[in-house]
Amino acid sequence: MNRELLLKVADTIEKHPDNFDMGQWYRHSAWRKQHYGCGTVACIAGWTVICAYGQDKVMFTDSFVRVKDVDSGAGTGISAPVPNVAQQLLGLTDEQADELFYVPRWPEEYCDRGDLSRAVVHKTAVQYLRDLAAQAEPEIQYRTETKEEEPELVGV
Repeated sequence: MNRELLLKVADTIEKHPDNFDMGQWYRHSAWRKQHYGCGTVACIAGWTVICAYGQDKVMFTDSFVRVKDVDSGAGTGISAPVPNVAQQLLGLTDEQADELFYVPRWPEEYCDRGDLSRAVVHKTAVQYLRDLAAQAEPEIQYRTETKEEEPELVGV
């Protein structure tokens, strides 16, 4: 699991609660930009893609995303569903992604099924992401063995 990206998404959502909506992969609103300074609204999967690539490098269309070429600004590669890209970026299993990206599937400890208001979902999403990051196994650091050089024999 990509612990660093999970925490970056949690921080972004925590700092910008008005730009978080689990009912939208991604949406841009001119009115919201005028009143709040940022017109981007996204869910966990949408913010994962934005946090990973940068808002200026992604193009969203319906539930698909395409990464822009830095030089030309054109879309490159194949459009892929937002949750699939986010799953890959976060290093989640199918089950983990299915659970994280759909509020009704969140574990009970993260959401009171009786109150799915934006404020409750916002707070629990941040906590859920932080808990996942805490559970993530740290990346294995392989030690490379260096071959000790043999001492140079002088005068033999």
